[in-house]
Amino acid sequence: MRDEAVAGTRVRTHVAGVHIVGAAARVSQTPGKWTVVGTLRRRADGRSGMNRRRSIPTRCRQALKMTSPAERALWMGERRLQTILDSAHVAFVAVDAEGLIVNWNNEAGASLGWSRADALGRTFAEIAFDEKARAAYEDEVAQLSPPTNGGPMLRTCRLDLSHREGRQIPAELTLSRVAAGDSHLVQIFVRDLSDNEQAARDRRRAEERLAYERLHDVLTGLPNRTLLLDRLGHALALAGRQKNTLAVLTADLDNFKLVNESLGHAIGDQVLLEVVARLRQIVRVSDTMARTRDDALGRLDGDEFVVICENLSSEHDAVAVTERIVEALSKPFSVAAEPIFLTTSVGIALSRAGASPESLIRDATVARHRAKERGRGRFELFDPALHARVASRLSQESRLRHALEAGQFVLHYQPLVSARDDQWIGAEALIRWNDPERGLLLPADFLPLAEETGLIIPLGRWVMEQACAAAAAWQSGVCRRRPYRVSVNVGGHQLLSDDAPAMVAEALASSGLDPARLAVEVTETVLLGETSAAVTALTQLNALGVRIFLDDFGTGYSSLSYLKRLPFDAVKLDRAFVHGLDESSVDQQIVGAVVQMVRALGMTVVAEGVETESQRDRLRELGCHVLQGYYFARPMPAEEMTAMLSAQGNGEEVPDLEEPAPEHQ
Repeated sequence: MRDEAVAGTRVRTHVAGVHIVGAAARVSQTPGKWTVVGTLRRRADGRSGMNRRRSIPTRCRQALKMTSPAERALWMGERRLQTILDSAHVAFVAVDAEGLIVNWNNEAGASLGWSRADALGRTFAEIAFDEKARAAYEDEVAQLSPPTNGGPMLRTCRLDLSHREGRQIPAELTLSRVAAGDSHLVQIFVRDLSDNEQAARDRRRAEERLAYERLHDVLTGLPNRTLLLDRLGHALALAGRQKNTLAVLTADLDNFKLVNESLGHAIGDQVLLEVVARLRQIVRVSDTMARTRDDALGRLDGDEFVVICENLSSEHDAVAVTERIVEALSKPFSVAAEPIFLTTSVGIALSRAGASPESLIRDATVARHRAKERGRGRFELFDPALHARVASRLSQESRLRHALEAGQFVLHYQPLVSARDDQWIGAEALIRWNDPERGLLLPADFLPLAEETGLIIPLGRWVMEQACAAAAAWQSGVCRRRPYRVSVNVGGHQLLSDDAPAMVAEALASSGLDPARLAVEVTETVLLGETSAAVTALTQLNALGVRIFLDDFGTGYSSLSYLKRLPFDAVKLDRAFVHGLDESSVDQQIVGAVVQMVRALGMTVVAEGVETESQRDRLRELGCHVLQGYYFARPMPAEEMTAMLSAQGNGEEVPDLEEPAPEHQ
């Protein structure tokens, strides 16, 4: 009967309305065809067919001899339907009233691993489900009403199918019961949910990962600023309820930037991971005075870390933890060919009434910056005076930016005088801040802040443009017959920036000033640590035809090698030596030695800070070429300088600035 059922279902897939009844002989299978022996009866009209052997090729266009065009048309329609089902991207199965599979499309075979030949004649429940799912499937089928009852003829459910290889496939089944002659079929459409569920799992994992990364540092896995502020907020609330004190420590590695620049970011990342490991060891140490937790450690940015210490009895408890941090991070890091030695600066801020997480981290950061200013490799405890200084600095920085945008800066010019006859032969451009509230401010009041904030770059560009424009006007006007030079101070940030020579060239081009009429003044401190970059910049400026002055000589790290290797045209002797000329024989000897040395190198000597006639006379005697100071004139606006030069007239030509006075040649 098993073979009979198989044969019957195979025939029904090709010939509508035909059943095998009472097969009396054998049923055999050969490649490509079934041989059926039995009595065939067409259910459509009830007539019996011939009782003889009949071969039914599986892919033959005419499986049984059709007796009429209508039957042939019906057969062809069913074949077209099967073609459509096989091309569908959804699995389709049809089972008869006994649950035997009578139709099975290609997608069903691909989904469950059964070929059509193997599936036909088996029960769907047998090959598609394990025991638990089989019961659920049969229950779903049982709830489908027969087509004549008017009940539910369509049901949808989610079940796990069993692939022939044993794996489970999540699927959505849509079941419908349809009439088939005097019986019925159950049609099953199967939608594989594997991709959907995998996509959903991938999406959930991606969402979880994004949520984690929004709150954690990618490199170290530590809480980032957002999560750290949240945890600090909870810790502050708890400390308030328990009347306890907590401390926030911010620590960063001194000169860590050099590690990245010299050894690469990969080594830098290894150092940071080792820092985290050492910090974790510290915060896990049981301490009855100050309690820290692993989740109270976070990374703010770069090499900046935060530790939250709770349950403090005094500031000494926080200091004890800080000392352990400084000591632990001072030990060498063995992550490269050679050990890396670093120091750490730490700032401490204690909780107080009304403190917020943001304010505590800010205060600890301010204290850390103070520690760096005082020598690095140490810690500082925040106090309100520090905050006041920082607030003042921020306010002044804001005012400085506004002043640059509002055009509140002006240039004054102080004459450079020939030591031979007191003739004006040039001027130094000196910046002033015309603050509406505080009046005219000198460079010492704002230039250090401009250097720190980087505002010195746009400010220096403005000074260069204004000075070149003024000098060009004098060159073409009141100083047509005299070589009148303007000197401009250039700070370290300006000189070492990539576009310093280009900036000077643009100012010269836009103003039309002869490059020989411009001098750039740099101090000795600019040359420290960045000698190669400074040499390159100075050489490029010299190639433009600009004169180079070494300013404030004798006050810093004076080195004769600078004078020998760098393209200086003049040396400006600092006012500190000039002031002592009237009283100190030592200062006289120093000035005399410097003047003779500079003259021997073929350079011009400029003495600044000349305030008395006796100082002028003594500098003349010692051989200085050019003098500058209040004795001759105070710095003045460009308009006043123009008027003074006009009053002097164009008269006789005077020696150029670097030309030595005749009596000292």
